[in-house]
Amino acid sequence: MNGQKTTGAVYVFVKPSGGWTNMDQTAKLYASNQNYNCGFGDSVALEGSTLAVGVSIGDWPNGAVYVYFKPPNGWTSTGTYNAMFAASGGQGSNYFGWSAAITSETILVGSQQPGAAYVFEP
Repeated sequence: MNGQKTTGAVYVFVKPSGGWTNMDQTAKLYASNQNYNCGFGDSVALEGSTLAVGVSIGDWPNGAVYVYFKPPNGWTSTGTYNAMFAASGGQGSNYFGWSAAITSETILVGSQQPGAAYVFEP
């Protein structure tokens, strides 16, 4: 690590019209408010144009989930997220964001300790 920030990142790859090939990422997503060893990308879930990224440690001691919406012109590298979810009533180091899933209009987020799932709906 040698003094480098290890904030984590999520790399987006979009399938080209000719099929999957060896390629560079289409976009690199990160949370601009995260610090060293945040665990950004501990979990990811994608449904349509909505991406949920879990951060089980870091600036938010209870963890967090960042939500990104695919821009109209496609994925681009950014540190700007559209929404952030945190556990209500969570206690420190519960690893909220350890797992994430999306279905239709619902985002489900897992917390490792004490073993809970949180449901977010619009």
